[in-house]
Amino acid sequence: MLGDLKHNETQIGTLYVIIDGKEIPLIVFQGHNDDSGWTEVDPETGKVTYLDNRQKTDGIGFVAFRDGTSGKTTYGGGRNIPVDVAHPESVKYADFNRATNPPCSFTVFCTCPFAPNQNVLPFAVEAGERIPEIVDFGD
Repeated sequence: MLGDLKHNETQIGTLYVIIDGKEIPLIVFQGHNDDSGWTEVDPETGKVTYLDNRQKTDGIGFVAFRDGTSGKTTYGGGRNIPVDVAHPESVKYADFNRATNPPCSFTVFCTCPFAPNQNVLPFAVEAGERIPEIVDFGD
């Protein structure tokens, strides 16, 4: 049931960015990978289990954010910035040029977490990906 659908993201830290002299804290989440479609079948029961899509993601984080462009020129649920958290002390900036759309912005056949309220920026981020063009393959 759609009403029961939820995402449990793992907060792994906070990235503090300074924009126009103001420090803004952004929640950093554990990264994902493309293993979310992988399954494992129990040979005795035949039960199918979906594997954790956070396998092999040590050192990979992301900031999901919304801003003044969300729902206008960018995906309404927000965009993501990758963050290399293997050596957190070496992270010196957030590169909004690398902001990408989550997979759910391209298809109705998947779900993605929305950016949390703590990561809503009070201005427009004109850098990064825009709303993707959805291809309609018909019936």
